[in-house]
Amino acid sequence: MAREQPLSVGIEAELFCRAVGARPPAVITWWLDGQQLSAQDPQKESMDGNETISTLRWTPRMEHEGRVLTCRAKHIKLEDSTLEATMSLNLHYVPIVMLQLGKKLNPNDIEEGDDVYFECVVRANPPAYKVVWEHNGQVMTHKQRAGVITGSAHLVLQGVSRHQGGMYACTASNVEGDGRSPPLHLQVICKSFVLTNDRAGSSGTCTLTYGLCPRPPPKAVKRLTASKRDRALYCDWRDDFASPNADACVC
Repeated sequence: MAREQPLSVGIEAELFCRAVGARPPAVITWWLDGQQLSAQDPQKESMDGNETISTLRWTPRMEHEGRVLTCRAKHIKLEDSTLEATMSLNLHYVPIVMLQLGKKLNPNDIEEGDDVYFECVVRANPPAYKVVWEHNGQVMTHKQRAGVITGSAHLVLQGVSRHQGGMYACTASNVEGDGRSPPLHLQVICKSFVLTNDRAGSSGTCTLTYGLCPRPPPKAVKRLTASKRDRALYCDWRDDFASPNADACVC
């Protein structure tokens, strides 16, 4: 059995099996782990009838990885005359990629300032030679001073900010092509609301600012603590705030 190039998943392959020395010519059949395959092309015989060649045109699938392909040559007039050649299938394929959040992280409880890490799980043959990380469709680069650490298997965001929320993905490449993970959404929760009025606790109107995080600001009565004075405030949040970064409340 002969094959010069490696077999690739999803690409039709042409394999040859040659039997020599049988008269009358041998009958060649193809098998995959005991299941017979159909060779569309009729087998060919040499002029002197001493050599027989069978051609198999076959498209391997991912589930065929590691299985055994066999060609068998049998003399139709002789019992116990079967000879066979086998090939263990070591298939090449485009990387299969999954992106997951660090196992110890709760995706619903990631706050500003937390350290976040992702794992890019890659299954590929031949092995991937490159992994690229994306945030909201933009390729990320290694910026250790900014707390962005990229590697072939991991992405680390040190002291994550609200602006780093969004969709993340990783793409792995090998000679067969590029495999991209399904996107993974990172939600970053605002850690606190900041009081910007020095007259905290007095009657009148004060302004509280908050970051544009995926979680919306509270709409009900909320107990807050002033940053400059250790005093509890009760604020009635209103929907008609003046800017997208501020709410008005009566203190």
